[in-house]
Amino acid sequence: MTTLVGRLERDGYVERRADPGDARAVLAHLTQHGLDRLNEMREAREAVLEKRLASLTEHEREVLANALPVLDKLMEEGPDE
Repeated sequence: MTTLVGRLERDGYVERRADPGDARAVLAHLTQHGLDRLNEMREAREAVLEKRLASLTEHEREVLANALPVLDKLMEEGPDE
């Protein structure tokens, strides 16, 4: 984790701050640059998904919409349930 945070810090995506509750720990905070990059990645992913959804037929989109509650239920369950 230290290496990963170090790389993110080096690239300007996060900054380290002292943990006020634990002097031994450091907290990683997203910088504006990191937030901008995160938003860019989300927008790109959404554009790809939107394009793929547009290629589905109306029936396929309806089937997918009907499956969403079941998928939500699966996501709510913990790893050992």
